Amino acid sequence: MQHIKKLQPHYKEIIHLRFFKELSYKEIAKVIDEPVNNVKVKLLRAKKLLAEEIKNSTQER
Repeated sequence: MQHIKKLQPHYKEIIHLRFFKELSYKEIAKVIDEPVNNVKVKLLRAKKLLAEEIKNSTQER
């Protein structure tokens, strides 16, 4: 959770809606009022940034 907090707000929102509220891409698109393709792209970017953050934090130890 600490790594998610470091993401930009729009990425945090996408991660929260998809993985914690378990909404579909279509449902997320309605919530944030954006096309489904934008949701998919943002989610991919958020997951990539999150993976980098986790990797960097484990290398610092």
